[in-house]
Amino acid sequence: MSLYATRSKEAKIMVPMSAGDLVWFDPGIGYLLPGEVADFSKPAQVITVQALISGKPQNFTLHNLESVRKRQDLGPNGFEDMIELIDLNEASLLWNLKIRYDKEMIYVIVTSAKNQFVRNRKSYVKLIHQMSFIVLIVVASNNAVSVSK
Repeated sequence: MSLYATRSKEAKIMVPMSAGDLVWFDPGIGYLLPGEVADFSKPAQVITVQALISGKPQNFTLHNLESVRKRQDLGPNGFEDMIELIDLNEASLLWNLKIRYDKEMIYVIVTSAKNQFVRNRKSYVKLIHQMSFIVLIVVASNNAVSVSK
């Protein structure tokens, strides 16, 4: 088992990491991609991560270990109820939506719960617009992830 460092506000923390672990990483494009650890060199502090880009495996060699963090395995069909996600971040939510969209298992929630945003309509409308934009991005991408190295 290998170790790699992640950044915390207090200090660097050593986290167990080994080949095959699922991770989120930023290869320098400004947002996180899902990948799998292929190799880790503790002395050189270099990690190699493999990710599927446009359906093809691509290796990324990362020297900035702070840009790599473990991710939750969402399984082949993602989570039907996103409340089950432990790895709560924007990338994880969007990845779950993409997995389900690709399998035509669209995420829909129907409930009779009271709308907590009724009193603050402006915030509610803004939130709905943001969520709609995120869903449009997922739908528009539809397997079209492009990364330039």
